[in-house]
Amino acid sequence: MYFEEINVGTNANLELLIKGVQEMMAKNGQPYQSLTCSDLSGTIKKVNCFQQKLQLNLEKVKFPITISANVRADLYLGNKTFLMNDYKKSSLKVEEFYPKSEIDFKKVWNEIIALIKTIKDEALCKFICQVLNNNKEAFKTMPLDNIVFNRTNGILEATQKLMKIADAICNEIKFLDRDIMLSGASIFYIGQIYATDAEMNYTDKDVLLGPGLLSLEEIIKVEQKFKEPISNEKITLLKHLVVSRNRGHYAATPEAITLYYLDTILQETEEANGIISTLGETGYCDRYIRHRSRLYKMPKDEKN
Repeated sequence: MYFEEINVGTNANLELLIKGVQEMMAKNGQPYQSLTCSDLSGTIKKVNCFQQKLQLNLEKVKFPITISANVRADLYLGNKTFLMNDYKKSSLKVEEFYPKSEIDFKKVWNEIIALIKTIKDEALCKFICQVLNNNKEAFKTMPLDNIVFNRTNGILEATQKLMKIADAICNEIKFLDRDIMLSGASIFYIGQIYATDAEMNYTDKDVLLGPGLLSLEEIIKVEQKFKEPISNEKITLLKHLVVSRNRGHYAATPEAITLYYLDTILQETEEANGIISTLGETGYCDRYIRHRSRLYKMPKDEKN
């Protein structure tokens, strides 16, 4: 049983990963706990505890922890909310709640390297390889964030897909610089390794700098030590390309604009797919993706 499967007004037993607890005060003065929880599907929700609170020393406990909880779904101001009725220690380990990889990471890593090796500018190719090698283990294993590609190998998976789309569109839009497109796509998400922690919470660096500036830092680290002659213009274009991911810094080159929108397509499609996969055979879903669209799942054609 998962959060999305609990009907309003009913109770259900859930296995939960508690990522954090906040002591809160209701408007009527009643104290309660607000738990940040993830179920086994990876869905993250707030669960409020009024009567049955966690009996823990919150200053000493190290999150995340696992519990088996009886949870009730209610409506509050038109939104679905969750209340914990009771709980006990879970037999599940923390690792069992982390979303599993959906790719063969060795195969995908090799595909990324193969695409990078097609970059005609040899110095630029070596530069990009150095950026990736400096962060190889985290780049290969970490999730992209806690919404899309929120699973093991998420950054690697998103990078491979973005590079393949970028490569394909260069064949259609001839004025795009393929070297810059592939270089930029390969390190487009490199800053994400500092934006999300092991429990898939956003970090202080993500809030204060954002993935674009975090990616810029990785480019600068390599630039300061790179010994081979390389075009300053191309490095500047790469810097602009990753920085223009941040809100408020608009993309100003064809390659940066193209990758910005390809990233939007990739992430929103992934998010929509994740939501639709939770629906039944057919129907629409009231959960929204970023452009505020409700989602619809077509009925399965039994003949095909």
